[in-house]
Order: sequence, then structure tokens, then C-alpha cells
Amino acid sequence: MLILFVFFACNGSSKTEISTEEEKAIKLAEDFIKRNAYTDALLDTSEYKLVRELNDWSDNDSVILKNRRGMLLPKAYGITTDIDSKWLVAFCNCNVSDEKNSCIMGRGVIVSKDGKEVRIAHKPVGLSHLKKNIK
Repeated sequence: MLILFVFFACNGSSKTEISTEEEKAIKLAEDFIKRNAYTDALLDTSEYKLVRELNDWSDNDSVILKNRRGMLLPKAYGITTDIDSKWLVAFCNCNVSDEKNSCIMGRGVIVSKDGKEVRIAHKPVGLSHLKKNIK
């Protein structure tokens, strides 16, 4: 089973060089969260079909769009590999921060190494002990 409650570092991590493969995974993940209404970006739902997730609790696209909109910052926060050798790209949750206004929780997007599978992780991601901080 894929363990998704990965811990990433939020404060103390330094920016790290990103490989070409990681850049591709990050781009796919950033496109995915934009197309699936997790950011504040305007979305044309006629262009893309929304990918459902367990946390949607509705079959109505309008309700899903309302619940997701603005949930995540549009740029990836960090990247690591999970136990199944897929990329886990982390995004900051816009609504969860500490007293220093630092991002402490987020969501992850799982990207297969070949880029054919891109999906949202169903559990929140704590942003501590990040392997690669890209913010």
C-alpha cells in the first residue's frame, strides 16, 4: 500500500537542484491541479473532465468546483519519491499555516515515472522533512 502521509520540511530546507525527470513530474502535477480546480485559476470545464477523488462527496461538478477552488497554491512546494518509486509532488494548502504564516500542510500529486498516471493523493501531506524543496 502506498503510504501517503509523507513528511516534508517547510522551514529549514534549502532549495535543491531539480533533475529533468523531476521537472517533468512537477509540470504534470501543476497542470493536473490547475485542470482539476484546486487552484484559483479560471477553469473551462468543457475542455477537461474533472478527475474525481474520494474527498469530493458529490457527483455535481459545480459543487466539486466550489469545494476545490483555491485549495492549493499553484506552484509545487517540493518533490520526493514514494515507496512505489513514483514521484510525490507536494503543494501547499492555502488554508493551513502556523503562527509564522508558514505552510504546514498540503496535498500531494502522485506521478508515475513514465508520466502516464497522475492523480491526487487522498490523504493530506505534512510538509516536514522534504527531500527536495522547490519553493
